[in-house]
Amino acid sequence: MIPKLLLRAALLAPLGLACVAVDPNVAPVTPGASPGSTTVSQDAGFSSTRTPLITAPSGTGVLAVNPGPTVISQDCLNAIGAPQPRATLTPTPGISPTPRPSPTGTPPPTATSGPPPAATTTPFPREAYVPIALKQDDDFKDELMDILGDDADSYAFLIKDLESGRGAAHNTDRVFYAASVFKLFVMYEVFIQQSQNRVAWDGELVVTPYYDSFALAPRRTELCQVLSVAEAMHLMLAISDNAAAVLLQDLVGSSAVNSSLETLGIKTSGLFEDGLPLTAADVALLLEAIARGATVSRDASTDMLQLMSREELDNGLEAGIPAGENVVVAHKTGNWSDATHDAGVVFAPFGPYLFVVLSNTNHETRLIKALSTAAYEYFKDH
Repeated sequence: MIPKLLLRAALLAPLGLACVAVDPNVAPVTPGASPGSTTVSQDAGFSSTRTPLITAPSGTGVLAVNPGPTVISQDCLNAIGAPQPRATLTPTPGISPTPRPSPTGTPPPTATSGPPPAATTTPFPREAYVPIALKQDDDFKDELMDILGDDADSYAFLIKDLESGRGAAHNTDRVFYAASVFKLFVMYEVFIQQSQNRVAWDGELVVTPYYDSFALAPRRTELCQVLSVAEAMHLMLAISDNAAAVLLQDLVGSSAVNSSLETLGIKTSGLFEDGLPLTAADVALLLEAIARGATVSRDASTDMLQLMSREELDNGLEAGIPAGENVVVAHKTGNWSDATHDAGVVFAPFGPYLFVVLSNTNHETRLIKALSTAAYEYFKDH
């Protein structure tokens, strides 16, 4: 969850501040991992063609992270004149982060973040993804609207069975502040560039003072810590670590993120100088494309779902699922003073469904939990 003033600086910060050591010609080195394909077949889930749904993510995947002792950059320590980094802050799942004041000396916006994306022979994807048509169930929508009651204007939702299209939607084109849901967009672009051998999973990133200034609780990074790209991805998605997120954002470039989203069919949401706009329709489109393997490759889509299934925070989606059920939830939360979101794919025993709920509330999870319970029971009965 990034303060908006700091976000603007991050989006426009020069790439040189990232202290990134990545050889674009180096392929992934994880044993047994196969890089994403550099081609997308004409029947890869775009337009009117459908691919089979990906099953619930399991196993370790190519982004398995088994961190050893924390590695600290001595060059970083020498540059700031600090003898040691401070202790790592340990987040407490379920506790809303407390914003801290913006640090002084934030670099003013001077240039777009990162270099323009290099030309590639095969862009990802070739054309916009066309989601399964929603078959609105008016009774189901009425039930969800009754749960929201007088707060309905503050919410948007798109909840849909990913096989039949049955579900309900409300305010899907309303623009909200994305908060940490923007990290899904960064994740998507990292996978694109990794598949093009422009980013390596073992490439090194350093949490310089600039990137450390974005850190809020919860976090697992430290000042001057050296992270691999794979470790940063894990921390960005599982912990919602902001320092890791801004490092990755600057690695791939916000302009490249926005370009890839637009090609996929996302027109409103993105990473812009004046903020992080988000609509339920846009994030639902990305999640559905991932769930159907219609992004970079089916292997990459599976890995993205695995990363999302490690989310340690919950704004109600997981809490609303009855205890004892065999369910995997791949999701991303977002929290700020004017944003409480939970968006993901639920792999239930009776089939997968999309669950996207956005709101402009202040860390209010009660209604999202109630919507989650209602959705689970509805799809279980249908």
